Amino acid sequence: MNGKMLWYGVIQGLLLNGLLVAMPSMAEPLSSMDACLLEKLRQSGSDLSVGQIKAECEAVVQQVVDPPEATGKAAEALLESSETVESVELVAPVETVEQAVSAEVVDKSFESDEKADLIEAAELVDSEETIDELQDSAESVDVDETAEAVEVVERSVEKVEAAEIAGDKSAEPVESIEQAEQGESTESFESMAVDVEPVESVAPAKLDEPTSPSLITQRLQAEKATRFNPFVLSPHKRNYVLFASYNTTPNYEIYNLPASDFDRIEMKFQLSFKIPVYEGMFGSDADLYVAYTNLSFWQAYNRHISSPFRETVHEPELMVVMPSDWSMFGWKNSMIQFGLVHQSNGQGGYLSRSWNRFYGNFIFEKDNYLISFRPWARIPESDDDNPDITDYLGHYELRGIYKHGDQTFSLMLRNLLENSGSETFMLDWSFPMYKRWRGYVQYFNGYGESLIDYNAKSNRIGFGVQLTDWL
Repeated sequence: MNGKMLWYGVIQGLLLNGLLVAMPSMAEPLSSMDACLLEKLRQSGSDLSVGQIKAECEAVVQQVVDPPEATGKAAEALLESSETVESVELVAPVETVEQAVSAEVVDKSFESDEKADLIEAAELVDSEETIDELQDSAESVDVDETAEAVEVVERSVEKVEAAEIAGDKSAEPVESIEQAEQGESTESFESMAVDVEPVESVAPAKLDEPTSPSLITQRLQAEKATRFNPFVLSPHKRNYVLFASYNTTPNYEIYNLPASDFDRIEMKFQLSFKIPVYEGMFGSDADLYVAYTNLSFWQAYNRHISSPFRETVHEPELMVVMPSDWSMFGWKNSMIQFGLVHQSNGQGGYLSRSWNRFYGNFIFEKDNYLISFRPWARIPESDDDNPDITDYLGHYELRGIYKHGDQTFSLMLRNLLENSGSETFMLDWSFPMYKRWRGYVQYFNGYGESLIDYNAKSNRIGFGVQLTDWL
């Protein structure tokens, strides 16, 4: 009897302690058969032998595989008893009841010699010995570890009993122990949830895209950066050199020389700059400038007469420049100029040409287009070398400029409506070449290209380079 009691103690201790303690390292869930054996062994009032307990558990497992309708919920609850995994921190989920019973859930390492020895020892025990005797012999097992295992089994049995009472026929398999626990916690959380009205997402305010500065603003900013640099002269009008300028109708008679003494091809160049004198006049944004422009026609290729300068026009001026921002028909008046200008060819006698004017200049721009309207009034002179100059040059000048990328196209119109037959226009085109050097093409047709030719019509085209442009 003592030997048998010892075997009972060993079996119960190994079943209740050895299996549960060894399982965390195996990280595998208990099978339904093992759970049933543990639950039956816990019932101290049972008169069943070990063989009967095993037979009943096999019957219960068989019912779980093919559960009757009335005990479907009980079978499901039996599977849920695998919550004992929580106490040993199992990580492998049991997906369904069928997989928990029939699938190869137990790792091969679990089917070790240790488990085989335990099952074989259980079968050798006399079937007539009762559970009470086994429990009495289990006193030699570590009390703390056995109590922990018994507590886990008790929780499993309570769930089985609750499921049997419910008797739900439509029991569905629990996908995993973790999902079941999460489901319970979710339901309790949802019962405490408070309805919150959805908040509409507010789109971030669209920031205005930065706009590039206007053509006039770009030029003013560039000039402002160097206007007080003593080594820099700010451009006023265009600066260019036409290396080859061909005139189909040259005015040679005025020089009282044979026409054979002049070439139709000559160089034409213009140098123009301005200097600020006073900024912020009268507490406003108006600035005072002085400017000078030199326009020359040079018979550079005429070696027969020592390559003389045929004509040079000097044009000093004093002007006030004011920024503006009023608009008309979608065009912004960005700048207004008022000035006093003198033009002279520096000659004496019958070759002398000169005149003085007050002028205004109203500059409008829109996108890449610019329009300049420049009216003037001549100042009368007592000794006038060219009293009829306004008949050919008129009282205003209209200029249009179009900026296309790095290319600039310009059109100048003069005396269109005042005197029929004295209309004048000039077309020019500049384009990038190398760094600050730009290619330049100019075509002029009309009167007043130079002062000596103010009453003689010119028809000229030239090619060269441009150093500074209007814009």
